[in-house]
Amino acid sequence: MKVKKIMMLFFASAVVLLTGCEKENENDSKFNYPMEMLYGKWKLTQLKTSVNGSYIDCWLLGIQSTYATFHEDGKYYGSGYFGSGYGTYMAEGNTITTYVSGSVYYIYTVISLTNNGRAELKMSTADGSSSVWIICEKQ
Repeated sequence: MKVKKIMMLFFASAVVLLTGCEKENENDSKFNYPMEMLYGKWKLTQLKTSVNGSYIDCWLLGIQSTYATFHEDGKYYGSGYFGSGYGTYMAEGNTITTYVSGSVYYIYTVISLTNNGRAELKMSTADGSSSVWIICEKQ
């Protein structure tokens, strides 16, 4: 009888320990916004070249239609003024880092991302030597 109680106590303890040590969901985002807000196709609509500058419509600058599409599986596709191609991305904190062939391509710092499909971002080269500020609209 005493052995039965010890075995029951052991199994109860094991169940508590195993459920208490549940692995964190790998799909949990470290991004400061719901990932659903990021997924989809985005069109570049305005840009400025300095933090204190004024935004200018891309069509006034003669910039061709420029898009970035972020997929749920961590892949993205970009086309237009800044180049075209496939890659991957990581979204963490206020930063979206894009990669092409395993190397950092562009780093986007989110200034604002709204529910109505508008994003204001600082777009920087991998080495940080060049930045532009952009406004994009979800398509």
